[in-house]
Amino acid sequence: MLCRRAGSNSLFSAMATTSKCCAKALIQVKSGKVSVRDIREFAHVVEREGATLGLFLTLEPPTTPMLREAEQVGYYTSPLGNRLLPRLQVRTVGQLLTGDGFAIPSSALLMGVQQAERVAPDAAQQRIPLD
Repeated sequence: MLCRRAGSNSLFSAMATTSKCCAKALIQVKSGKVSVRDIREFAHVVEREGATLGLFLTLEPPTTPMLREAEQVGYYTSPLGNRLLPRLQVRTVGQLLTGDGFAIPSSALLMGVQQAERVAPDAAQQRIPLD
């Protein structure tokens, strides 16, 4: 289930369930200049909302302090596959476009989060420079 909550944070919540647990992920999308303050604020929202994962998407590459702050939120062990996943993950749009997506529990993939199929690039389509 995916539902959008109104507000300036562009937060979405997604529920992934198994017979033993229920997990909520929050996604925050930011454009423009981001800083470690944005990560701290999002980490606070993730904790306040009781979310299992916080997925932060931005146009700008994260700074080292931003990545350190995200790492301090800790890790989540997925119920299926016993994978250790960072609770707060930061990705750029460029990373997503090149296939470096968010690490999500395999149970979410089994229970309703579908992955798009890969499509071969069209030679006639122009490339967007990502650097």
